[in-house]
Amino acid sequence: MLHKERFFTALDLREPDFVPITDLGLDPPIVEAITGKKLGGFSLIKASGKDPWSISLHNRIALSEACLKLDFDAVPAVSDYTLCSRKYRPKLLSDGRFIDEWGRILEPRADTKTTWWVGGTVETEEDMENYVPPDPEEEGRAEMVEW
Repeated sequence: MLHKERFFTALDLREPDFVPITDLGLDPPIVEAITGKKLGGFSLIKASGKDPWSISLHNRIALSEACLKLDFDAVPAVSDYTLCSRKYRPKLLSDGRFIDEWGRILEPRADTKTTWWVGGTVETEEDMENYVPPDPEEEGRAEMVEW
């Protein structure tokens, strides 16, 4: 079976020739080791004053290349923390952490060369009732998937 056939056969709850192999995301150091490309920071969305959308797109393409080199049956088009709008700018906190577009508090850690979720803005039922997620139609979000 071709990769696509294998993947969709499993999604259709039918039996493929092999169990499809994929991953929802690989940490930046792994992507760098597989592709030989340097990524922008430990996070797929770098917490900087630069253009996070372009950095995220560059890193998303490198992730796709790594998945293809690993011969995965599917390549993740999106990930929960790399899909951002063109207007996105992280809210930097004093301790190096940042708040992303979704309200998550993330911490880039040099010792693990990745970014960790360490908290969020939704902690109570009332927070959830008042939470307004990012606009899924905002410029750049779907465009990133199309690349």
